[in-house]
Amino acid sequence: MRKVILQLILLLLLCISASAQDKTFTFVTRDTLDLKLDIYVPDTPRSDSACLVYIFGGGFVTGARNDKYAINFCSQLADEGFVVAAIEYRLGFKGHKVKGYLEAANVFEKVINDASEDCAAAVAFLIRHSDDLRINPANILLIGSSAGAITALETDFLHSNHSSITSTLPDDFSFAGIISFAGGIFTSDAPVVYKYREPSPTMFLHGTDDKVVNYNKIQFFKRGLFGSNQLVKRFKKFNYQYVFLRFEGNAHDVAMLPIKSVPEIVWFAERCINKESRNNFDIDATITIKNYSSGKWKSINLKNLY
Repeated sequence: MRKVILQLILLLLLCISASAQDKTFTFVTRDTLDLKLDIYVPDTPRSDSACLVYIFGGGFVTGARNDKYAINFCSQLADEGFVVAAIEYRLGFKGHKVKGYLEAANVFEKVINDASEDCAAAVAFLIRHSDDLRINPANILLIGSSAGAITALETDFLHSNHSSITSTLPDDFSFAGIISFAGGIFTSDAPVVYKYREPSPTMFLHGTDDKVVNYNKIQFFKRGLFGSNQLVKRFKKFNYQYVFLRFEGNAHDVAMLPIKSVPEIVWFAERCINKESRNNFDIDATITIKNYSSGKWKSINLKNLY
């Protein structure tokens, strides 16, 4: 009898351990590539069953959903009670050299569209399996840095415009919020217009001296990449909900701030989830971090990056 009880206890402990461990799923196959996501399960889940989807950066050239930085960051968010999904996407610029602005714009548009398509597929997977993963589909937020931030903003933008690129998402689905560390939106039909629904509440964090994902914009005729400063002008004009933290004098190193900004992320996410508190948005603040941006960061721009 003691042996049976001991076996049952060991089995129970194994089940508890398995349920608490991170899980990896293949959410879609693109171009013969199996794209995966990692789920971080909180020890003490939030009652709102919110899910934060992390999209890594790396210029659409490098980066990984499960590198040391991503694991540390996602673990911290899970410690706050969120289910966290770290997703991967196609790195369209990897091994790709472009010549001239026209070719660069064409390639850049395809790369961003592919990443957004993959992001939408990952979120669609989470929605389909929301019961098993204990996620409330109404409480899903995207968090991205650099290329990941572009992907997060672009996915919300395309879905708001009923684009076929994000058609895997249900028509009636909306993100609870978007958190963008040094991101922007690419469009071939400037200005940036949300035609069918408002953008999700968005928190922008951007360095005023960023020349990689430009703080303002890079535009040629109707095509361009519009940074946070330009996007916030549109948000203000149409009374969209946002928070903007401008890092005065900082460059693209703001893309490395997510892991140092967990309290701000939690604050924003909770207000997105609590619809009644959204009126506390429209915050626009300038922040100075002394001795954070190095000369290396300030010397990097799109031209010498690719």
